[in-house]
Amino acid sequence: MKLFQYIVLCSAAITLSAGTVQAQKRKKGFTREQHKEALQRHYRELIDMADNKHCNNPNEFAFAPFGSKACGGPQTYIIYSKYIDTKKFLEKLAQYNAAEANYNQRWDIKSDCTVAPVPTGIKCEDNKPVPVYE
Repeated sequence: MKLFQYIVLCSAAITLSAGTVQAQKRKKGFTREQHKEALQRHYRELIDMADNKHCNNPNEFAFAPFGSKACGGPQTYIIYSKYIDTKKFLEKLAQYNAAEANYNQRWDIKSDCTVAPVPTGIKCEDNKPVPVYE
């Protein structure tokens, strides 16, 4: 009988510790709100880096997939100046996209599964670059 009680207690301890490990994994690092705030800071940094404030020639700009939808694919496309450090910008953009995908998975985020349209080009409108969709 004591052996049976011992086995039951050990099983309960293992079950409880497994649940605690899962809770610690969720708590490790950021809370959901902190994680979201970090993404928002990264987002604003990318927008500032894109330097797409003055557009006189659309050929001076390019676009790239931006963000990560929970069901896959980008949230949208970001327009950026070709005169910035594009290598650094695209590296930070890739980090952001991966971080948002991680956020979506970690916090079980749901989204619509519509596919963001890919721009076919860029034009200047009111001195700002805007995407063209044909």
